Amino acid sequence: MADGLTDAHYDWAEKFCRVSVSPAGAGADDDGRTSKQPDLSQQTPQHTKDPNQELFLKEPGDAQDISDDDIHQGRLGDCYLLSSLGEIARINPAVIRQMVKDNGDGTYTVTLYKRKSGAGHFIAGALTGHPAMEPVKITVDGNFPTGTDEDKGSANQGADQDKVGSKKEIWVQVIEKAYAKLNGGYKEISGGHASDAMTALTGQDASESSMTGFLGIGGVSQDDLVKAFQAGKPVVLNTPKKDNLPFNLVGPHAYMLEDIVVGTDGKAMVTLRNPWGDNPGNANPLIKIKFEDLSKGITSVDIGGALPKPPPPPAQPSAPP
Repeated sequence: MADGLTDAHYDWAEKFCRVSVSPAGAGADDDGRTSKQPDLSQQTPQHTKDPNQELFLKEPGDAQDISDDDIHQGRLGDCYLLSSLGEIARINPAVIRQMVKDNGDGTYTVTLYKRKSGAGHFIAGALTGHPAMEPVKITVDGNFPTGTDEDKGSANQGADQDKVGSKKEIWVQVIEKAYAKLNGGYKEISGGHASDAMTALTGQDASESSMTGFLGIGGVSQDDLVKAFQAGKPVVLNTPKKDNLPFNLVGPHAYMLEDIVVGTDGKAMVTLRNPWGDNPGNANPLIKIKFEDLSKGITSVDIGGALPKPPPPPAQPSAPP
């Protein structure tokens, strides 16, 4: 297999990333097996806070306690969701902090967004292209699926991932679980679109565009990507369901836009972050690609609405004369 990736890595990506759940029957996973995932709609909170869990932790080497490098995708195929979440964390961690409330009893309330119901809202959204959204508060506990194939573990299941001492940071798993509950369970979010996840996470419009357009019309230009990045908009880039992609990309998969820098020659270097994080087989989650080569591995781009800008860092005291 090219790019130093094994068949197992490609099998993992194809099976669990951006693959829609097939209609194999009620309660079945995308490969037809009966799911053993918990029924989140009927779940009773334990109301016992795990002393080894914290919503937010600042790990050694981190600039702050909420970061896109807190994300390590599990066996669930929700790379589109985790990449969207990572983009929000990169742009403004305060949005994540405001999204989640620790109830102090082992449960957490997450504010997500859904379309307003009713014919009037539907018609208005269809006419304007901007569906009306309303916040919905979803409460979950700190119990997360394990990492077996049958129940497809949630994010950050590695024993040493997002840990400081004996405590484990869980904001990623909490929001992932709330998103699953909003959509009917974990198996319902295995495969999806980042634009939908962005809207559910922020309440703002998001859209998905073909990287190259159609017959030379449309597409995503370097200027589009630079402007979205500078405006504080979440950007997720998607690969096709294809083997042997260049630049160590895997597909179908969704990547965060970590950075884009335009050189003196006017050409941009794009840095992507893989939501696999430091999982086995992903030694370096960052991938650098020239914009002019991006379409060789990227087929579409999701862009969300601009997030509030974080406050400037506090001024450093002046050195004594």
